[in-house]
Amino acid sequence: MSHIPSNRKSLKEIKGFGRKKLDAFGDELLDLLIAYRRDHGMDILPPEEPAEKNRKPKIDSKQLSYDLWKQGKDIEEIAVARGFSPVTIEGHLAHFVETGELNIESLLEKDRIEMIKREFLRSESLFLKEVKEQLGESVSYRELKFVKSHLVKLGKIGQQ
Repeated sequence: MSHIPSNRKSLKEIKGFGRKKLDAFGDELLDLLIAYRRDHGMDILPPEEPAEKNRKPKIDSKQLSYDLWKQGKDIEEIAVARGFSPVTIEGHLAHFVETGELNIESLLEKDRIEMIKREFLRSESLFLKEVKEQLGESVSYRELKFVKSHLVKLGKIGQQ
């Protein structure tokens, strides 16, 4: 090995060793590498000073989609505005159905909810595809996703 790291910064420079691996294994690995360098008379780089974090705060993507929904935009408009597929936006909104922050009746008509709910409970399946096969073309995966999230919120079915 031509480069043997002795601090977090030099360890992160190794291809494939990103933030997650650094957080998970970095300290233990550095202890081993520093011991190796010490045993072989190699210089040891001083630990770097914790850098001031100038990063922008992480944005909650689901919350952004939900905020646009609350402003009256539909799923397709949100998808275009955010540069995502409608399926991604559906997942964001389904999350808020599951948490109870978004009333499913603002997404689907009550009779559609009841029909899909009955099929989920009858089939005891958590897989959208299986319930879709039973209900056929009369329902969309979007509707199934929202009703499933609603049933999880109610505790009628578990998460997949």
